[in-house]
Amino acid sequence: MGKNGNDGKSRREDGNTNKVVARQFVAGTVALKTLISCLGFAMVLADAGRSIAVGAGWQTITRGQALLTITTTCLLPLSMMRDLSSLTPFSAVGVGGLGMTFLAMIWRAVDGSYLPGGTYFATVPAAMRPSFDAVNHPSLNVLKALVLACTLTTAFNAHYNAPRFHAELQDATVAKFNKVTGNAYMASALSFVGIAVAGYLTFGTACDGFILNNYSPFDPLINVSRMALVISIVMTFPLPFVGLRDGVLDLFQIPNKHRTNNLIRGTTVGLLGCITALAYAFKNLALVVAIGGGTFSTLVSAVFPVCMFVSTARRNNNANKFESKLALALMTLATGIGGTGVVLSIRKAMFGV
Repeated sequence: MGKNGNDGKSRREDGNTNKVVARQFVAGTVALKTLISCLGFAMVLADAGRSIAVGAGWQTITRGQALLTITTTCLLPLSMMRDLSSLTPFSAVGVGGLGMTFLAMIWRAVDGSYLPGGTYFATVPAAMRPSFDAVNHPSLNVLKALVLACTLTTAFNAHYNAPRFHAELQDATVAKFNKVTGNAYMASALSFVGIAVAGYLTFGTACDGFILNNYSPFDPLINVSRMALVISIVMTFPLPFVGLRDGVLDLFQIPNKHRTNNLIRGTTVGLLGCITALAYAFKNLALVVAIGGGTFSTLVSAVFPVCMFVSTARRNNNANKFESKLALALMTLATGIGGTGVVLSIRKAMFGV
């Protein structure tokens, strides 16, 4: 009995240890995923902010100075927030900024301002000018779609904030939450497709990872769009940042009752400082987004949910056996796509192919 009792206690301890490790792994993954999202936003703000300043006549401003200005005056105060519900009125501003950018890009695709001989063709760096000669781009193939898949995984990944969105939804019900989520994803999908098409019709294979980098800093229509986009991102930044901050605190197993205002402020300043430094050092937005999507977004959206579903099914004596097998198959496919996309992205960044 003593031996069996010790064996049982040992198994329980091992089980508890495994659960702690799993929780820490999930918390770490979520923290890194939100870090990638915040880093991407900061990189966009740095590029767009500099272009706006150059267009306004401040020719000597650097990318780093633009980033630091936006971070200290806008991102830091907003990132101190603990309750995201106060940002609700500004969501329309973000949608309006995205819509304005889309319309401006469509207009420039139609009016030919960036074609040879166009108004802004000479004001764009040679590498950013329109190129539609696929013969000079032999790397264009089906595998490139895997890199796009990694990017889209990041674009449609918000699982780390889902509980917070549900908690702050007025008169929250599952049906209402599903409706809000479905409409939001549909609107996002249409926006992303529209902007991608408009950018490609204007610049072809010369499209930059941040498409507005292709446009001239002296284009007033695009500069208005840049300003609208900056406002949109500044108002959106707290969403992934709060997820990052909560994820880091979860990683260090700090309970909610111990998360004082001073701790929140200190954590916010530290994390925002790290994000700003990384955004200053890294300039390849496409690489950052693709790697984040192929790794952390894939884990959050395709691996963790499947593992939870299969574990629940097994505890219920495989009540959903067929669904479990299908979920595992889709998880394998998703991880394969993500891994391949990451490898291709790194290869392109290192070797240009």
